[in-house]
Amino acid sequence: MAGRAGDQLSDLLGDDHEGLSSKARAIGGLMFNEDMEWISLLVLLAVLGQLMVGGRGRRAADRQARQLAAVERKLGLIMDHLGIREPEPDAPATVLEELMAGRKLQAIKVYRDATHTSLTEAKDAVELLARRYGLE
Repeated sequence: MAGRAGDQLSDLLGDDHEGLSSKARAIGGLMFNEDMEWISLLVLLAVLGQLMVGGRGRRAADRQARQLAAVERKLGLIMDHLGIREPEPDAPATVLEELMAGRKLQAIKVYRDATHTSLTEAKDAVELLARRYGLE
């Protein structure tokens, strides 16, 4: 590329070397813009490629989540059909005390602290306990 730029510079200037810096800058600017176009194109392609790969990953995760939900739903139906009940969660006495006092959110917090479960699991367990003891 440097040889081509030199040839372009010689063609533009001929034997007259006056104004070399302004014409060289113009050619350099032209070369810079061409290089930047290529660099911009490569960066754009890299970003698009990453978006496509990331999009595929999200779609796969969504598909897996839907499949898991379907399996859980089917398992629930099978358990109901066979009369199998999910074991009731063991809860610390303080969870029941909080439920009896009408502090459901505090009961969930206590349950989470005691069992190290997720918020969703703790909420489900506390709601199950509340239904079991008629504390809803």
